[in-house]
Amino acid sequence: MKVEETYIMIKPDGVQHGLVRNSTRIHIVKIVVKKFSSCKCRVGYEHYKDLQPKPFFPKLIDYITSGPLLCMAWEGVGVVASAHKVIGATNSLQAELGTIRGDLAIQT
Repeated sequence: MKVEETYIMIKPDGVQHGLVRNSTRIHIVKIVVKKFSSCKCRVGYEHYKDLQPKPFFPKLIDYITSGPLLCMAWEGVGVVASAHKVIGATNSLQAELGTIRGDLAIQT
């Protein structure tokens, strides 16, 4: 199998609630880059450009720019599929227990 890289971001509420410690103890991958950052509006618009037509888009931009983010690049064989499995379904209401979202998500 081939080594892959994927981008993982802990959003402002996860950082604010101290979920960073729980979310970065994944032993199936190599974390090649890990840094705290802030998100400027233009970066938020680019990152979420596919969601721009949605009615919640302005609130999403307000949210993603509201505080610090933990930005990571994960590397490993099959890391994309592994990340999906460890993180859980995008809709936290559908995320299985034992996943980051299933155990730690506060809201969708």
